[in-house]
Amino acid sequence: MNLKHLAGLVSSVVLLSAVGLMSCQAPQARASAVEPGAERAASPQELPTQGTAPQDLAQQIAQLEVERVLEGVRFTEDHPLIVHLETEQAALEELLLRLAPSGGERLITAATSQALRAKFSEVERDYLQDQALFIDAHPGQQHRKAQLEALNQRLAELQ
Repeated sequence: MNLKHLAGLVSSVVLLSAVGLMSCQAPQARASAVEPGAERAASPQELPTQGTAPQDLAQQIAQLEVERVLEGVRFTEDHPLIVHLETEQAALEELLLRLAPSGGERLITAATSQALRAKFSEVERDYLQDQALFIDAHPGQQHRKAQLEALNQRLAELQ
């Protein structure tokens, strides 16, 4: 093997390792950004909302639920990030139920199911694409498989 081929292989390995490391560390940066004081429950009036329409609130609640399910794969229920997501979600649910007392629960369930299915498809696609590159024992693949199981379990609970 000549020197050019060896240099190309080494640079490819370094690049793939850096990409894998960055993808594993990106969620950790967000998790460490939650401050200890962030665990207090925000009142519905304090929460920033993209829109006050019940459908918009249901979408925000669904996104928080998806994030909580995914982060629940990595963290325990008492981790500050999980606690923060749960309190924010509860405050938004309270606000939504005040705005739409009769159909609020239905909106939340429908939006959450749709968001969970969309995220399941996305994670499954990534898992299948990476199967060509990594073995199932690879930490990234194991993490995605755990995310798929958690998403599937939450979907089953909603049904």
